[in-house]
Amino acid sequence: DIMRADVDDDHAVTILDLTVLANHFLEPVTPATARYNQDADNAITILDLTKMANLFLENVSACS
Repeated sequence: DIMRADVDDDHAVTILDLTVLANHFLEPVTPATARYNQDADNAITILDLTKMANLFLENVSACS
């Protein structure tokens, strides 16, 4: 979902969101990093980066 992928809350999925997620790559999911776990499998992996990248440049207004 676009809003979940917009982890920096700037209303668009950009390289900044991907960078934030990448900085937590392979870390355990905690309450603070739960939003980065895009596929809800309890691990921050390449699958999360891929899911977020599929929404690259999408605006959260597309959720309406």
